Amino acid sequence: MVQGRFQLGGDAASAYEAQKVPTVFLPLTALMLEHFEVRPGERVIDVACGTGIVARLVAPKVGAAGRVVGVDWSEPMLEIARAAADAPTDTLEWHQADVTALPFERGTFDVAFCQQGFQFFPDKPAALGEIRRILDDGGRLALSVWSEPSPLFVALAGVLAKYISDEVAERWLAPYSFRDGEAIGALVTEAGFSHVELRALTIDRRIGPAEVSIPSEIAGNPAGADFAKCDPDTRRRIVAEAAAILAPYRTDAGFTMPQESHLFLARAS
Repeated sequence: MVQGRFQLGGDAASAYEAQKVPTVFLPLTALMLEHFEVRPGERVIDVACGTGIVARLVAPKVGAAGRVVGVDWSEPMLEIARAAADAPTDTLEWHQADVTALPFERGTFDVAFCQQGFQFFPDKPAALGEIRRILDDGGRLALSVWSEPSPLFVALAGVLAKYISDEVAERWLAPYSFRDGEAIGALVTEAGFSHVELRALTIDRRIGPAEVSIPSEIAGNPAGADFAKCDPDTRRRIVAEAAAILAPYRTDAGFTMPQESHLFLARAS
């Protein structure tokens, strides 16, 4: 997804698109766009775009007169993004780049999105400064960062620590590694943004039966390689114990649980 502690290779990138995008990032993007209007003709960048769900949903909104660019450090994620996109190539484009050295001139974009990538940036002030640089004056930022670990991640962190290691459990929880709303808001302001507004978003995260969905969830995370190395009996125990912890969220189709996120809205000063 981005440079830092969350790197996914080809198989993991495919698992991410197949499992996490429909259950988490598609509903989160749809909810975010209810709070943040994108207008026809606007120039938009999706920073740390992953497999590109934000860019793909925004492209029809800006139309043929607009421009949507997805940028990510991971080429495997971008390969999935290119394959999944159905927008015209003259509207939607993809670039591999470091967030602290974006290959665009100052003021190139009107809108910048960054959905669940900020927590992984090694140099967060530099990343925000670079996003500010490539936004035109008065340009708008929508930055989402998880605010609390989901019950799914809490359950699996404990089980992965028990059966594999604390280090693997820590990597599993990397998406929640930086979620202090006050600290994030201060960094956004210091980077040259004004009118910083924090909103709380909550989606229902729905996954299927445990024996299918939980291994798929793990596969789309850097901890997936360690899980795959476990013997079949250990993998079954991990899935069964996580499912037992998640019993309060069980539904006829699998599990439904809340997932909470910060959404920061700001303007380039």
